[in-house]
Amino acid sequence: MGYLLSILLSGIILSAGTFSADSLLLDAYRHEDMPVWKEYIDQRPQRPASPDRVQTDLLIEYGYCGYLVDRDKEHARPYVEQFKQHVEETKESLPTGHYEMYRSAVLVYELRLHMSMHPISAMNLAKQATKLAPEDPLVLSYYATSLFYAPSPFGNKRDALAWFTKAERLFRSPEWRFCWVRDATYMYIQQCNEKLDRTPVAAHQSQCLLVPDDEMPANGWPAILLLHDHGARFEKGWEKVIGANTEPYYNGIAIGDSLAAHGYVVYCIDALYWGSRRSTLTQRQFSDSLGGAGEWYARVLDEDRKSIRYLCSLPFVDSTRIAAAGFSYGAYRAWNMAAEEPRVSVCIAAHWMTTLAQNRYNDSWLCMCRKEQRPFEEIAAEICPRPFLLQYGTKDRLFPLSAVDSCVTYIDSVYQQKPVAAGSFRAEQYDCDHVFTHNHLQNWLLWLKKHL
Repeated sequence: MGYLLSILLSGIILSAGTFSADSLLLDAYRHEDMPVWKEYIDQRPQRPASPDRVQTDLLIEYGYCGYLVDRDKEHARPYVEQFKQHVEETKESLPTGHYEMYRSAVLVYELRLHMSMHPISAMNLAKQATKLAPEDPLVLSYYATSLFYAPSPFGNKRDALAWFTKAERLFRSPEWRFCWVRDATYMYIQQCNEKLDRTPVAAHQSQCLLVPDDEMPANGWPAILLLHDHGARFEKGWEKVIGANTEPYYNGIAIGDSLAAHGYVVYCIDALYWGSRRSTLTQRQFSDSLGGAGEWYARVLDEDRKSIRYLCSLPFVDSTRIAAAGFSYGAYRAWNMAAEEPRVSVCIAAHWMTTLAQNRYNDSWLCMCRKEQRPFEEIAAEICPRPFLLQYGTKDRLFPLSAVDSCVTYIDSVYQQKPVAAGSFRAEQYDCDHVFTHNHLQNWLLWLKKHL
């Protein structure tokens, strides 16, 4: 709301031109000179009523109440009540959408004043606010907080996590970048996950963010974008790699949970067509519905790159220490995206590498097909000189050993040509089929410890 207030106040004050103190008020906002605002509000009853002043008056009350609610709750109450009264009095004269904005602000302020003392009252107010402002992340976050603290049976952590997750998505908009409530929302998501043992929240949740339990480093935690596989099983996406794992290729290993336990923030999303984004169309029908060859993977790649940008934006993440990692299709996504995204510091790819000649061009390939085909090893080599760990199996039925060895030779030659990349590429062979084992995971952790 502060960002919106700044824009609206600047526009209204600079265009009004009818009050000599307008520039002073705008300057006071920029410098948080609250005595100027308080004096203006307290003198309001003595000023002649003027329709031209309605929005300026409300915006100043809006800002001052927010300031007091943050810093001086005891003195904030009468000003919030006064602001609420003025909003209702001027309802009919406000431009479209402004009454809803102010009313949601009043509800948020009331929530913050009641949160610590009246949890049930706060929860009821918050629920009312979500109906009035369903796309306001502040309102959603406060409702989630009220559910988090409300005693049973009125509140529960599962519902709280669902609302915190929705608020977190809305908080990604740039205007909320410096909002402390946004930061608190991430922490509450972590606490909810802990209380629920990180079990899935609901079928519609399309992503999962895990935060380590240990103390945050001075520059934030390193982070990993964990990318799930194809598996010819589409009912799950991120749940394949986070939480209880029953997928046939993972040997019961919850990769994301293990990484978080070792001090890494872990983020995973449902790729297009998996989990919450499942379609009733066949893979070929779905590919055709998107426009044909290359369109499907283009969208997946774009979303994976946006996920990296999202991780870099988190206030508790060290944006200089971001890795991308995955198994099978997740590996393919990892090295393709790392080749194009310089903010990926480290790449780990398990069991997806081959030559164009040896690749399988069936329906499962449709989600991987690029608009312009290039040799896979050439794309992967563009990660150089950044650290790149490639794992593959000598008995992998999907990727012939001779084809993988050929790619490894090429990628290694590119790394060898750059002295700065010495020791940054490692190819590991495993005596196994197309599976992920505890040995794979242990070597991930060693690689990350060394390079991230």
